[in-house]
Amino acid sequence: REARPLRMGLMRLIPSRVSLLLPVLLPALIPALFVLLWSAGFIAAKIGLSHSGALSYVFLRFALAALMMCLIALALRAKWPHQPRLIGHIVVAGLLQHAIYLTPNFWVMDHGFPAALVALIGALQPLLTAVLAGWLLGERAGLRQWLGLLVGLLGVVMVLSDRIAFDWRSPLDAALVLLGMVSLTLGTIWQKRCCGQMDLLAGSAVQLLAATLFAGLAMLLFEGFDADFSLPFNLSLFYMSCMSVLLYTLMHAMFRGAQAARVASLFYLIPPVTALMTWFAIGERMGGLAMLGMAVTVAGVAMAVRRQAL
Repeated sequence: REARPLRMGLMRLIPSRVSLLLPVLLPALIPALFVLLWSAGFIAAKIGLSHSGALSYVFLRFALAALMMCLIALALRAKWPHQPRLIGHIVVAGLLQHAIYLTPNFWVMDHGFPAALVALIGALQPLLTAVLAGWLLGERAGLRQWLGLLVGLLGVVMVLSDRIAFDWRSPLDAALVLLGMVSLTLGTIWQKRCCGQMDLLAGSAVQLLAATLFAGLAMLLFEGFDADFSLPFNLSLFYMSCMSVLLYTLMHAMFRGAQAARVASLFYLIPPVTALMTWFAIGERMGGLAMLGMAVTVAGVAMAVRRQAL
């Protein structure tokens, strides 16, 4: 009752025309916010890795994100899972989406593997998701959707080919990145298939706690603790931890409301948007082929998601 006057007062601050447009704008704004924040994470990660070891960075990111999510879930009185079977599914999905996905990516980037190659391999995720979603979730992609996925992949390759000369001399590193991409895909499908009763806040807290334990064990076995806690590192760590809380919550919400392949197609937009951000932020060049590739990617994603709003 006490919150109602405050809520009504805040609603008066929103122009009536804007409030009427919110139901129309939100389905477009949420995916756009997801892509922008995820893309900016590549720049933040690049800054953080220059001040710490890869496994130490991942461990601290998960630990801080887990603390944030636990506090949010407790404050909002989220429903914590009690059934052992559901908890098991939540933990497996969390390890696949967080720990096994991010740890190999950060490891190879810290050891010199080009971030553009990481983005290119990761861009295969929508196609893999479309195949596995049809097999495991019964979500059949139509001809238009398949064509959109292929066009989007072509656009990503055009963007990245314009910006870097690929060096494939590290097959093990490429295999680790591929493992991460497959892990994220399986994790999102596992979550949609087996964790439908999961409270997003409490479930995400459990997943981040499991990822923290995994990353901490990997750090102790392969690296030891290595972080200087300078201001750039702290800012990078705080941003990435917040993104672990926000981005995965947004992703899970979108997966619940749309076909897996359509949501996954948004990952095609991340490499081009990242290229655009680095062009403005740190002056990395972006030629005509990259600009054309961005347009092709956007067109492909539009084709893939056209039949159903996210």
